[in-house]
Amino acid sequence: MIQEVKQFFSSTKQGLLGVVSSDPNSKGSTTAAADPTKTYAVALSAGVAAAIVLAYKLFKNKQQQASDKNSTSTPTIATMKDLQELYLKSSNSLSPMTKKQRIGVLLVNLGTPNDATPNSVYKYLQQFLMDGRVIDAKYWFRYLLVNGLIVPFRYKNSTKNYQAIWKSNDFTDGSASPLKYNTELIVKQLRERMAGQDVDADFDLVVEYAMRYQNPSIETGLNKLNHEHHCSHIMILPLFPQYASATVGSIHEECMRVMSKWLYIPSLHFVNSYPTYAPFIRSVIHRIEEALQSNAEEIQSKHGFDHIIVSYHSLPVHHEIKGYKEREDLDFSYYAQCLQTTKCVLQQLVSAPSHLEESKETPGSYAISETEFKPELSKYFAQHVTIQTTFQSHLGKLPWLTPYTTTVLEELALAKKRVLIVCPSFVTDCIETDHELMIEEREEFHLRGGELFVLVQSVNDEATFVEGLYQKIMDYSNVVHK
Repeated sequence: MIQEVKQFFSSTKQGLLGVVSSDPNSKGSTTAAADPTKTYAVALSAGVAAAIVLAYKLFKNKQQQASDKNSTSTPTIATMKDLQELYLKSSNSLSPMTKKQRIGVLLVNLGTPNDATPNSVYKYLQQFLMDGRVIDAKYWFRYLLVNGLIVPFRYKNSTKNYQAIWKSNDFTDGSASPLKYNTELIVKQLRERMAGQDVDADFDLVVEYAMRYQNPSIETGLNKLNHEHHCSHIMILPLFPQYASATVGSIHEECMRVMSKWLYIPSLHFVNSYPTYAPFIRSVIHRIEEALQSNAEEIQSKHGFDHIIVSYHSLPVHHEIKGYKEREDLDFSYYAQCLQTTKCVLQQLVSAPSHLEESKETPGSYAISETEFKPELSKYFAQHVTIQTTFQSHLGKLPWLTPYTTTVLEELALAKKRVLIVCPSFVTDCIETDHELMIEEREEFHLRGGELFVLVQSVNDEATFVEGLYQKIMDYSNVVHK
């Protein structure tokens, strides 16, 4: 369109110059010498009028092209008669006896910068921390805190941290984000599993993924399921095993915000949490076994681990207090669900789960002897092993869930301990695991005298976990079609 306008003005300019410079002796000619101001004013007015006409024609042409395009894909409905005709044409495909229902699944992770550059990291931190469920303060205070203090003073260092774990030397490559990379692996495996479903099933399955912060956004993912795939049912599946208002709650709130703008809202199912879900727990165990086997020589040469740290992302304590006051139970308590996950993981490591005893003084802490581990695992552990549930990544000076992972690791390092670290709150490896633990805490641990530090990778696309997600989807599908 721009090129057409340029050509128009070029030809118009030549025509106008011809008018202005025409022979003054010619009959009916307009000369610049006679009244140049009036002549140019007339010429300019004519040019503007012609430009408006051309722009209108181009606009109508674009509209017609769009209409032609839509007419080949989606029929236009303008009257009741159009609606009746469309129904008659579509009645066979609309029949409940012949039409398959389509179930859409939206996997949602926390988010990541679009790339590992300062500008993208700044935007990511800004969007993340401005969420009222992350920092639950009044908007004006949160705005000043985030945009005046936290982000301006943190984004440069955060950018360096992201660049240190980026899976490409090209920091503008968004797909090289560990969190996005691992999320896409899960989606790929899940789609392949869905492709093998029974062709005679009464429904089709479609999966998309989204990030709560940055891209692809929840709005983009939901619009794909609704507008492109025309799903009759949508399942929201956060990649967070334990419920927290700042993660799962925020995801659900954003989904409802997006869908509140739709005229037609499909039936919905929100997955809140799965802290003790057997496939998830088994996948954590598989990752632990992989870590033990891949580091077997070093572990055994140092006489096995004498400590297991089960680390979760921390939360402000007042989040838990507000949640309890709202419901007066611990069903949705993040802290309680983390402790449940720890216990389930340990039950899979020992021979007699019923004999596992939690500390009466410190929830989430256990003491196990070497002989209590399963026979195939006992060789990796010392005679007496202490297990602690800890919380990492706290921010600011307000009380957060404790004990802090960094504090416990500092104490263990000074005591020259040998530590195995598991992180069941992070489904995918991300900056908290790849940098905070694997780089920062590991380096500090060894500098302070710690003997052995092994970090178990997150479940990521571990086969048992992917199969577990598939089974959750199938369970929902069966309920929908009963």
